[in-house]
Amino acid sequence: MYFRIINLKRDERHYKYLKLVETTRYKGKIVQKTLLNFGNIELWPEEKLNELVFQLNEFCNLKLGPKAEDVDVHDTFDFGACFAIDTIWKELHLSETIRHHMKKHTCDIDIVPPVKAMVFNRLLEPSSKLRVSEWVTTQAIHEIFPHEIPLHYYYRSLDYLMSHKESLEEDIFWKVNDIFNLDLSLVFYDLTSSYFEGDCCTLAKRGYSRDHRPDCRQIEIGLLVNREGIPIAHEVWEGNIKDQNTVPNALETLKKRFTIKRCIFVGDNAMATPDNIDRLRTRHYEYISSLKLHHDARASVILEHPSLPEYTRFTKLKDNLYIHEIAAPGDGFHADERIVICYNPERAQATRRKRDEKLDETRKYLKTITERPPKKGQPTKPEKILAMVQRNLRKMGTYTYFTYGFTSDGMFEYHDHTNAIDYVQRTDGICMLITSNPMKSPSDTVPYLR
Repeated sequence: MYFRIINLKRDERHYKYLKLVETTRYKGKIVQKTLLNFGNIELWPEEKLNELVFQLNEFCNLKLGPKAEDVDVHDTFDFGACFAIDTIWKELHLSETIRHHMKKHTCDIDIVPPVKAMVFNRLLEPSSKLRVSEWVTTQAIHEIFPHEIPLHYYYRSLDYLMSHKESLEEDIFWKVNDIFNLDLSLVFYDLTSSYFEGDCCTLAKRGYSRDHRPDCRQIEIGLLVNREGIPIAHEVWEGNIKDQNTVPNALETLKKRFTIKRCIFVGDNAMATPDNIDRLRTRHYEYISSLKLHHDARASVILEHPSLPEYTRFTKLKDNLYIHEIAAPGDGFHADERIVICYNPERAQATRRKRDEKLDETRKYLKTITERPPKKGQPTKPEKILAMVQRNLRKMGTYTYFTYGFTSDGMFEYHDHTNAIDYVQRTDGICMLITSNPMKSPSDTVPYLR
């Protein structure tokens, strides 16, 4: 039984007739039998059809569902995303792990619900703890009854967790390892910072701000992850600690807590100081790191090495990436170190174009200083003029590319520092990797560059 529309044409007009029909067999043939003829469908607007349906419902006592306007959609809960995360939470037995460690602590609250709520919120809609206490009332999360969690539980639970940080990290790590059989032969380590608006955090200090907020105190956060990006451990330091000074603690974390006997330690050029390289070698860790091109004498040695071919003669690894390997060139390097030089012609072109624009802009600025009389508002004493020029060139990032000063007759003059410009042009599109690993080929080493 089904509906069928019959199209008819009369006097240049088209009509649609609605029929309720069923298929039946008559004298050995399949025919359609009309059960009900509704006539012209245009005479049956939506509201009239709805009235017919509910009249039939009332007459036949049918069990039809409510209409859309009868459904109250207020006070509903989001379920899907939290259900997916909760599946992973249960697989890792995180509730049981947290409660097990809380037995060692005099804890008068069940911290699992607020901790779980904060974790889920961080993954789905990161916000403050106050906002979490409101957000969780809109979510359907197993074990969590939002109205039974006072706001101060969210703050207190973190203090309890912090007192068991290392043991919790280790338990969670080994549970993740059981599931994924983690590969710890390659470990990434990097730092980030987080700033504070208040002044109650004892670790918060003023330091190099990656968030470009030097006006705020901050903390430094170091994170160890494996090659798949799965976290292993983290450490928190005062906000003014130097990146390279955090490496020894990270190494001890690897060695003692996770019984790692052999790994390749990967870090950026801030980590690859000579002292840290020595620490890595003392502990028999292999390493891959980049070199600073403009502040590391070893990079100058490589760029000036006679065996270094033209960049266009490097081996092409893929589009816009060419590589070349050389042995350690001597002073400043260990005998077993290998250098992989990477060249990106597109980046080289873009870098040179931007620098040329800055140089032209600087030359125009310096030319204005030579004009006499000086512009209104400019200092007139030579020492103040030199201080102003130095300050402005530093802001423009071109301070090292020019020499300037006053002649004996009091005239200001400037010149391009051609040696500095020539050197920096040789670094356009270049990155240098240094590694002590004897096995990985250059093409295997380059992907670890970040």
